Amino acid sequence: MNILKTEREFNKRASFTDKDDRLPEFFYKELLPPHNTVLNVSDKELDKVYGK
Repeated sequence: MNILKTEREFNKRASFTDKDDRLPEFFYKELLPPHNTVLNVSDKELDKVYGK
């Protein structure tokens, strides 16, 4: 978990914002083989990963 905190701190100092944590739109729209499903994770859930 320390490596994630280090990476987040680096990104913050490099002027990355919360918007940069978002996945591209195609993750939510294009079917992914082999199960032909799309990503079903909300921005709120992603924020929890980063402790927001």
